[in-house]
Amino acid sequence: MSQITILLVEDSATNRQMIGQFITRLGYRCAVAVHGLDALAYCQENRPDLILMDVVMPEMDGLQATEALRELFGESWVPIIFLTSQSELENVVLGLKAGGMTTSPSL
Repeated sequence: MSQITILLVEDSATNRQMIGQFITRLGYRCAVAVHGLDALAYCQENRPDLILMDVVMPEMDGLQATEALRELFGESWVPIIFLTSQSELENVVLGLKAGGMTTSPSL
């Protein structure tokens, strides 16, 4: 099994289960967080290789969490990819400014 760890930050239990199973079937280790505060707490103790981040979540949304994680990680680069249905250009720009990456076909 791969030593690569992917942190999935998603408030929907259904999405966590579906995406988590997919990650595991690909042979990666999957850690989960329910919202941004959980992700921040996890990353204070662990350094994932990749973060898949929902944007709209309770407690701390994905944009706030990404900004906090970028500050926590400092010079150490951990890719953060947003998982969201929000495809308006303004939302994509906000995600990029927060320090995330996009897979939006509109860019």
